[in-house]
Amino acid sequence: RDPSVVFVFTAGGNPERATPDATLIAAREAQALCPGAVVVVADAPGVLSMGAEREGQAAAAALCFDRSVARATLTALPLDLPRESHCDAIAAAAARVAEGDRRNVGVLALLATASHTPEALTGIANHQGAPIVGAGAALVAGAAPGVAPTSCAAAVVTLSGSLRMTVAASPAVRALTPWMRVTGQDGPFLLTLDDKPALDAVGD
Repeated sequence: RDPSVVFVFTAGGNPERATPDATLIAAREAQALCPGAVVVVADAPGVLSMGAEREGQAAAAALCFDRSVARATLTALPLDLPRESHCDAIAAAAARVAEGDRRNVGVLALLATASHTPEALTGIANHQGAPIVGAGAALVAGAAPGVAPTSCAAAVVTLSGSLRMTVAASPAVRALTPWMRVTGQDGPFLLTLDDKPALDAVGD
């Protein structure tokens, strides 16, 4: 097999112990196994593997695209890029086309904390090109073939070739009540909504 891109999703078992060095080590190991591929590593509290979600333990899952199916182009946003520039940078990265190809068929974006902002996500939502799918991560590292991996604020991979992508999404939350004003809270806990006990408001 000759993968054009390798995505590695890691979970260290303890988010507080996640370090850029560990993410870079994972990227270097993936690059050693697939020297001709774009490599992206994203570290988060949990990963999905073989139909199960693994949290609170060390785990890794990988996704590879064969070169016969898709060609990959990586844009890694540097950590020192001003946050107000992330939206435009992600949109520009999503528009890149692999050399020799005419158009992108899909874009995968993995955003570290610095880029996982409403402003950056709005820029993705307004993108008019190929479908974009992705996620946020605590740490992201990326590497183009022959280039040493680096930590980055976001890794945007455009895919060209025979691959076809359909993106669907479901809401992460469900509305339980009409919009209500928070009138009492204790830290992250809501006590009253519109001056009514929060549990009573939800029960209504």
